[in-house]
Amino acid sequence: MVFLLRTLKNILKTAAEGPVRLFYPEVCQVCLDSTATPLQGFVCEACQRGIMSVQAPFCHRCGLPFEGEIHQAFQCPNCHDVRLFFVSSRSACVANTLMLSILHRYKYANARWLEPLFERLMWDALFNDRVIDTWDIVLPVPLYSVRQRERGYNQSAFLAQSMAVRLKLPCLEGVVKRVAHTPSQTMLSRKERAVNMAKAFEVVDVETISNRRILLIDDVFTTGATVNECARVCMCAGAQSVHVWTLARGLGVMGA
Repeated sequence: MVFLLRTLKNILKTAAEGPVRLFYPEVCQVCLDSTATPLQGFVCEACQRGIMSVQAPFCHRCGLPFEGEIHQAFQCPNCHDVRLFFVSSRSACVANTLMLSILHRYKYANARWLEPLFERLMWDALFNDRVIDTWDIVLPVPLYSVRQRERGYNQSAFLAQSMAVRLKLPCLEGVVKRVAHTPSQTMLSRKERAVNMAKAFEVVDVETISNRRILLIDDVFTTGATVNECARVCMCAGAQSVHVWTLARGLGVMGA
């Protein structure tokens, strides 16, 4: 009986992976040399070793990693200069050149085959760091409607859904809406970023988040302006608290 169940499981797994293997042969889509499976996100083990996990010590508020030895919780100087509306932010990986390249393909080239890798990286790193807290709901950072129609999906929503399943919590899309199209913040100063993100989000279902402990999910924490503004509107709408999880963490200062 056990043998039959294992056989059936293998057949179903192969059938599920079949369409993916048809369009993406089992070769690493980064180096185009080594073999890689769908469950690896078609990124081979050698290339995955180039993905750097965020290691302690890091700021207990914004999650910015630091070099050296610090054996107690601390808040970096950057966080003292910015009003934060989230309790803490944690990220799985450093947003190095490799990680940003992979994320760019996922966001702009429809590389959905990376999703199993992203889910594993995010869950393993954050679970192993024991940052699992008590939350009521999971929310993705929303995309502007025009951008989501152009792209076809919201990458943060996938991450939020996958984490919600593992945490056994509801993932609620549409509770917070992005009401303004914001231009790229790459070349903007701290003050300009704050202005750029001001009033970019709106809570459309106040009752759902009122007095709730929220886990807010995004793909990249670059400077924190986006998640901080999203957390702000949630707190103003009556949320009890907001914690942030992201897949990758830039090494820029909070809000800069």
